[in-house]
Amino acid sequence: MTTPMQVKIQQTLDKLNDPVQSQDPLDAIAAEYSVAASIASYAEARKNTAKKALEEVAAKQINDTRERAKTHKSKQSGQVSGAVRTVIITCNAPATRLDADAFVNELIKAGVKQAVVEAAREKAMKQSAPATSYAVAEAGSHGK
Repeated sequence: MTTPMQVKIQQTLDKLNDPVQSQDPLDAIAAEYSVAASIASYAEARKNTAKKALEEVAAKQINDTRERAKTHKSKQSGQVSGAVRTVIITCNAPATRLDADAFVNELIKAGVKQAVVEAAREKAMKQSAPATSYAVAEAGSHGK
């Protein structure tokens, strides 16, 4: 459900136009990407400031919800309410992960030959796609 505040924000952002006119389609795409990246950066900073303030104001409710998630090992929800808005607090089940180095050490301690462990580890390794990012530079500002 879109709130009146979200509609107002979207309408304001839709009014942003590229002041530089170009017939090159790449310029329009780059301008849109640049605007979106700028908005995202500003919004992320604003969100982080609000999140920090929320974590101070609602520390007890947040910590209680986190503790329930840890205890029950499942997603838990809580809430904190103001005069006109309610913040829903959702904490996912705690994640578990394998410490590969500790796992290898435990296998070796248990008597598995190090060469076997290392060979198995090498076969089990997966490589993720490289992270890719983009930046937009105005003509003539490359490398400045």
